[in-house]
Amino acid sequence: MRLLSCILVIVAACCLCVAQQNSPQPSNSSASHEPPALSPQDQEFVDRAKQFEAAKKNKDMDYFRRTLTDDFTEIGSSGSTSSKADFLEDLEPYKKPKSVSESNERVYDYKVLSLNEGAVVVSYSKIEPGDTPRYTHLSTIWVKQDGDWKLKFVQVTPNLWSATDL
Repeated sequence: MRLLSCILVIVAACCLCVAQQNSPQPSNSSASHEPPALSPQDQEFVDRAKQFEAAKKNKDMDYFRRTLTDDFTEIGSSGSTSSKADFLEDLEPYKKPKSVSESNERVYDYKVLSLNEGAVVVSYSKIEPGDTPRYTHLSTIWVKQDGDWKLKFVQVTPNLWSATDL
């Protein structure tokens, strides 16, 4: 009797799986491999992250002077910590910035997490090309100060399997 009960449960489970596979999938299912549409607020912060990356590439000191909070902190891919002054100094404005055409870096997989009305975390991944491509994950924290969104924190984490190229 137990064997018969087990067989019936297995057959029922198989029938349920087949029925679910054959039923029409909603158009917004994860099977479409397209990321879900972002809310306007989330898109605003993805755009801010893109502006941050463009400003780094172009060594836009004015952007960083007006965008970073006075108590800004960056934890770089080596684990070192930088203040706003350190970050600005490291931009080395005397070096020629890379043009967009010279770099094939790829930034992707943006995620936005609103902590409250005045703080948002934006995380994303980045591939920096070179002889050995570097894969990193970045997290940024944006805070509202005096009605403007400012960048308070950045952490750059190398992907474990590409960490040896640092």
